[in-house]
Amino acid sequence: MPGNWPRYWTAITASCCKAGSIARFGGARLIALSERLTEAGIAPYYLHLLDPVAGAAHYAVGPARATRLIKAMRARVSGYLVPRLAKEESGAPGKMLLPG
Repeated sequence: MPGNWPRYWTAITASCCKAGSIARFGGARLIALSERLTEAGIAPYYLHLLDPVAGAAHYAVGPARATRLIKAMRARVSGYLVPRLAKEESGAPGKMLLPG
């Protein structure tokens, strides 16, 4: 797929990336993106919470809202379309999975 990735680029993917934060759009847009990615053979693996860095606050979605998004997705679509909620923890060996 690396050489063919432009074929899988969709209007919804582009609009989400232009906005900077997919989760800011809410459940319906996140579900649509997961469906399109899955159709293209790409697993929607993580919904990653941003690290609190300067200049990125306007993209941030807090843990409570992210958890609500994941729960809403689970109520509406098959489990393989629902990404895992994750964040980086200082000193942790990898991503920390959050309940959702």
